[in-house]
Amino acid sequence: MFYLKFTKLAFKNLTKLDPETGIAILSAISKLTHHPQDVGKPLTGELKGKFRLRVGDYRVIYEILNDLVIILQMGHRREIYG
Repeated sequence: MFYLKFTKLAFKNLTKLDPETGIAILSAISKLTHHPQDVGKPLTGELKGKFRLRVGDYRVIYEILNDLVIILQMGHRREIYG
């Protein structure tokens, strides 16, 4: 079992989303508590070592440290990687 932790930036981004999108993202994030490396896709380049979770047009960037999944940031796909 993995534990979830949100950075301040990720939590702030979550609170700015409309309720429907926020609920969809939280539902997808809850799946990260079991085998998070199988749920998301590994990233390359500057974000190597991190993973992304796709939720419609939104992306959640996270990293795995031991039994902890740290949600680094989330946002619309056109803004998240910039």
